[in-house]
Amino acid sequence: MKKLISLIFSLLFFYPVTAQNIGQKLDDVLQAQTNKAHLSIQKKPYVVLDPIIKDLQNEPLTRLSWQDFLTRNQHAKEVEMASLRVNNQASLLGAQQIDGSLMDFMNVETQVPPYEQMAKGQRFVFIAEAVNHETPDAINEAAAIIQAVRKANPEARILLASEFLVWMGDPQCSLLQKADEKPCLAALPPYAPVFKSAQKAGVDMLALDDFICMHYLDNYSGVKIGKFVVFVNPKDKVPSLNLSQDPQDDLLLSAEQLIAVSPWGARERTHQWARRIKALQPFYDIILVHAGDGHINTTYSLDLAPMLKIKNYLLITLVPFKELPPDVAQEYEHRAEITEQYNWEPNTAYSAEEQKTFEQLTEKKIGSEKWKKKDSPTVQKLWIYSDMGKIMQEYQQSKELQRLDKLLPYSTRNVVTVLLK
Repeated sequence: MKKLISLIFSLLFFYPVTAQNIGQKLDDVLQAQTNKAHLSIQKKPYVVLDPIIKDLQNEPLTRLSWQDFLTRNQHAKEVEMASLRVNNQASLLGAQQIDGSLMDFMNVETQVPPYEQMAKGQRFVFIAEAVNHETPDAINEAAAIIQAVRKANPEARILLASEFLVWMGDPQCSLLQKADEKPCLAALPPYAPVFKSAQKAGVDMLALDDFICMHYLDNYSGVKIGKFVVFVNPKDKVPSLNLSQDPQDDLLLSAEQLIAVSPWGARERTHQWARRIKALQPFYDIILVHAGDGHINTTYSLDLAPMLKIKNYLLITLVPFKELPPDVAQEYEHRAEITEQYNWEPNTAYSAEEQKTFEQLTEKKIGSEKWKKKDSPTVQKLWIYSDMGKIMQEYQQSKELQRLDKLLPYSTRNVVTVLLK
């Protein structure tokens, strides 16, 4: 629980705040969200989307070896660590400089979050899954958010861009699935409620990820990641995730999983997401993005918003408390062990002294009776948002935070965290 509170403290509170334009007039969060903006886009006929989708599906690819991947991944890890360092400096400075309890700057509510009210006037809505994937509580919450966005915008043309819809490379199956079309994209079974909710709401769906893996002659296998195909063979000694009894299939599937979650793979996948969303953005009034928070709210070098060059979006982070089924949890744990062994696993980039300082400040600033009362065992859902006016009054006095602010230009002030207990 202590670790979870630290996560909320750093990502929800300080990271979004330090990324704002200090000189901009900030209204109360919910008040700003209820001022419905007129979403007017010169819509073009659907028919012109076909060549756009074909271009996206037929991007020219660059071939890489396993060693090429390892070299690029080391560089991506260094970039990620430098980016995390900047984020953490902001969090630590904020924790040190703000007086009083964190609860003085946050609003914690126990009723169902007013998603419909929050969604009014929003061009982009990011739904981020924290902690892990495939958790039913988070999946059902995402489905409810989609319905709320449609209810708030009954006439809008809406697109759901999802990490959990996958294109398998079939040229007869489009990356873009219309709400009234028969599904042909692949999806993890646990996410069926999300896609049923989108279809019911008349929301089109876009596959952000691919699953394109191929066997070649001479024991070579290829894994497509973004604009690249990484080739592997048994001599590369790719760590096994024991995903198949067939050695060649296990090599291919293990490589795909490990590359996809590596710093380089995560970044290249997010670049692909940005290309696909940008290409379709002119044709939709509202774009929902449903993905893991590793692509949405981790650090500047990996996040989708900087790649889209947007900062006016609603970010809803879903934090489930319930554990995954043992078999699913075991798969995630095994993959995490391998990536940690290779030093690919993201970390906080804090020094030991900074980590200790941050934990002490977190415990002190959240240890209020108000929080404890809200976070009672009988409460099933908490939603939290920041009072940006109060926070910015504190931050305007800090030249150091203003300097850091210039390094993080693409965050958002519309931030909500939902704890699903």
